Amino acid sequence: MAPASAGGRTPAPALPPALVVMVHRPGALTVACGSGIIARLDSGQVSGPSMDVFESKWLSFAFRAARDEIARLHQLASKEAGETGRA
Repeated sequence: MAPASAGGRTPAPALPPALVVMVHRPGALTVACGSGIIARLDSGQVSGPSMDVFESKWLSFAFRAARDEIARLHQLASKEAGETGRA
């Protein structure tokens, strides 16, 4: 990003750890604690960072065995490819 002297914008300072409510339009708002978003409301749907299934601990745990098996198979295939000269 260009410096402020060249027409760019400087980064906004961090907000203090206090309640922040941002109203975007009727029926759409964001609630935060400082810069950290707690929840959003948009068209009657409430969402937030803790509701993102891909950031959940249970999903990572549920697929741990599958990830470990894929990593093991990849290492084995890489080793075999290296021994036969295929890269």
